[in-house]
Amino acid sequence: MNSCAHRSVTQITLGLEKQGLGIGRDMTDDHAELERLPTEELRRRAVSLAQRRWDAGFFWELIRTIPAAEVAAGRPQAGEAGVAHASTLFSQIVAEREGDRGLQEALRPLYLDYLIRHEESS
Repeated sequence: MNSCAHRSVTQITLGLEKQGLGIGRDMTDDHAELERLPTEELRRRAVSLAQRRWDAGFFWELIRTIPAAEVAAGRPQAGEAGVAHASTLFSQIVAEREGDRGLQEALRPLYLDYLIRHEESS
């Protein structure tokens, strides 16, 4: 690498490190740092990051996991209630968009796939 290119890479790396985003940072250090945080802080950071990234997948994962987490925390009735609550939220979201035929048709393959995979087991 020539010295001009090396200087640019070094400057970029140093700039990122000053922002706490360093390429040279060991990911295990980041993981260990996160592990030391209280759960409430982890929740706050994860939700905030997902909101900034518009990461709906994270929120669906959270909703999908809450009932099992309730059971793991010793509250099986709350787990059942969590499933009912998630179902209600889904119904509200769908009802708000009920007149949107384009959206309904775009979701059609998802409904078909789910029924094909699970209808026999019900």
